[in-house]
Amino acid sequence: MDTPEKKRILLLITNAYAATNVIHSGLIRELAAAYEIYLLSDIIDEEARMMINKNFSIHIHRCNLQICKEPALLKIARRMEKLLFMNHFHIETQQIKNLELPWLRQFLIKIVACLTWFPTLSVFLLHSLRRLIIQLPSANLAEHIHFDGVISTSPLDNRENRIVNNLKTKQVRSLAIIISWDNLTSKGVINADHDYVLVWNNIMAKEYKQYYSVLSHQRAKVEITGIPRFDIYNETEIGNAECLSADIPDNHRIILFATSGIKHFPDQADILNHLIKYAEKAKNVTIILRTHPGDDATKYQQFQNHPLLKINYFESITAGSSIPRLDDLQRLAYALRLCAVCVQVASTIRLEAALCNKPVISIAYDGNSRMPDHLSVKRLYSYSHQLALNKLGIDQPVYSKAELFQHLDSLLTGKQMIYNRDKLRDFIPQTKLPASQITMNCIHQWLT
Repeated sequence: MDTPEKKRILLLITNAYAATNVIHSGLIRELAAAYEIYLLSDIIDEEARMMINKNFSIHIHRCNLQICKEPALLKIARRMEKLLFMNHFHIETQQIKNLELPWLRQFLIKIVACLTWFPTLSVFLLHSLRRLIIQLPSANLAEHIHFDGVISTSPLDNRENRIVNNLKTKQVRSLAIIISWDNLTSKGVINADHDYVLVWNNIMAKEYKQYYSVLSHQRAKVEITGIPRFDIYNETEIGNAECLSADIPDNHRIILFATSGIKHFPDQADILNHLIKYAEKAKNVTIILRTHPGDDATKYQQFQNHPLLKINYFESITAGSSIPRLDDLQRLAYALRLCAVCVQVASTIRLEAALCNKPVISIAYDGNSRMPDHLSVKRLYSYSHQLALNKLGIDQPVYSKAELFQHLDSLLTGKQMIYNRDKLRDFIPQTKLPASQITMNCIHQWLT
């Protein structure tokens, strides 16, 4: 008997975090087992695709179509749309970001924002701009391959939107996976009408329904799946990442310092220097530095030979790709299990450390500089997606080097147990099934 032909899915990956959520989490293995997967990506080269196939014992095809740049008219329309969207819904993140702009741009933004004083006009303009953006023509796609569905893993990227919209004209179904908890309040508008939208939690589901009940007449089915790349924190074995702990004395307590993007906080090397000074004074402390993909690794080279520091630089899977090496999640999970304290800068690792019941210190001072509030790192904790998390008390914000040292003393010498995992139920659903399996169940429903 012939084996039934698998349905074909076009998988769009244009963002490194989206790749981590779909590939590094192992979700790609389940996808490739059930469907014929064609990968369209501008950040995964042929060598990386072959490594992925080998690592997961799968075969995903490469789609040789190109991801085109946005035309100038589309960029202008999308910026206007984002400005109206952020002001219409009074989103704190954009209000804070506006303060970083030159005064003339701030003045122009305030003029445009006046349109939102008239809600009916504001909604009409948002609808009109979104329909214009969706209907703008794009290059013809996939003439030689019939796809049963397209998965957009970075649905706030308008390049992915254009591909989805093109395939929609061919009656191809679409599913969006929202990458991260901040996307709906920081990245603008999803300019495609998806059949299914997968989100982390109920907070994001409510955000999506609030915004897109206004922006779109079509209703996507919104499903809460959890976070596939967080599944690793429920595993008892996390693979071989012992190189992180090599040469660290058994009696040393470990501080994990996870940096943020350089555009958010240019002076993170100052914080590392402060941590090294603390470790030198304490004498039984080692620091593991984990650099963010958007950070400037050269800023830390001056410290790399320090005996109390181990640096886990961001590494791409290949020279021609910009996604992390395939064991990146294991390395982070291992570092979190090793550490006694996690020091972070307004990143998702704030959630991950709390999920591992580790004490978290949140850096809210600007190293050796004194920045105005609208440029200070502490502004990041006032972004929309951070506000609900701030109320949970899962971390200790520090506003000076003295406070940092004080809380390190308390956390590294204290014996108290930390139980933060249960506080995160609103952010990370507690389910019997792994998030990857829930995601696969939703994909099966979508294509049925």
